[in-house]
Amino acid sequence: MPGSNHDHSRSPGGLPSLAVAMVAMMLSAASFSAEAPPSSYAPVVPKEDFAATMQRMSATKAGTVEFFNLILETRLTAREKADLVVFLRTL
Repeated sequence: MPGSNHDHSRSPGGLPSLAVAMVAMMLSAASFSAEAPPSSYAPVVPKEDFAATMQRMSATKAGTVEFFNLILETRLTAREKADLVVFLRTL
């Protein structure tokens, strides 16, 4: 009402109840995701020690370099590149 000295900017259920509702939503959302979906990212906790990883990757380095050099030498169209990416992701 004009001329009133009441503060209408804060309603009784304002910010505190909003914060409680947000926390409740986050907790309920977390409970629905029991298992993490598959990920293409490297694991945070390594499954093998560094020496084993280094040995495994070093053994395939020459073949990997040769493969990518062959790809770089070819003149692929955009469609062929897309097809190659799809194929490589299936490996």
